[in-house]
Formats: sequence, C-alpha cells, structure tokens
Amino acid sequence: MDNQKIADILESTAKLLELHGDNPFKIKSYLNAVNKIERQEEKLEGKSKEELEKMDGIGKSLSQKIFQLMQEQTFPELDELISKTPIGVIEMMKIKGIGPKK
Repeated sequence: MDNQKIADILESTAKLLELHGDNPFKIKSYLNAVNKIERQEEKLEGKSKEELEKMDGIGKSLSQKIFQLMQEQTFPELDELISKTPIGVIEMMKIKGIGPKK
C-alpha cells in the first residue's frame, strides 16, 4: 500500500469522525498525519509500528492503525465508522466540495 492510499484512507476516517461528531482534537491528529504522510518521500510500507511511531506527526495510536491498515487494508475504528454511516452518505462525501459539514 503506497503512502497516498494510506493518506486517503486516514483522511476519509477523519471525515467520518467529523460527520459523527467525534473529538475535534482526534480529527485534527488524523489530518496532521495525512499531511505528514503526503509529504513523506520515504515509503511507509514495510516499516514497523515503532518506526512509524517515531515519525513526526504520528503517535502511538495512529502508528498502530497505519500498521494494521498496511497489513489488513482496514482497521477496527474505520470498520465501525463505515458500519454506522449510511452508504449514500459515504458516496456523497466522495464528491468534490461535499464534506461532513454539508
């Protein structure tokens, strides 16, 4: 899984968290990680949880989620968010200009 795909999934997770009214600081940490990953020239794939955790902008919790994402293409929190979000809403969020607030 390349860096851009990881960043896209984390950004989608942040949007779903915002849609469901989750903690704004948690959402901000996801978006910070997305920013760092998109700028990262070195591939994340193949890195251990500890290596990911040492990266700027990625803490212990996010490093575990990214590691699991690389292994299984998903992580439990994302699955839970998707399951409690109507499919039509997820599809609408893919349209440019339509986000959680709209």
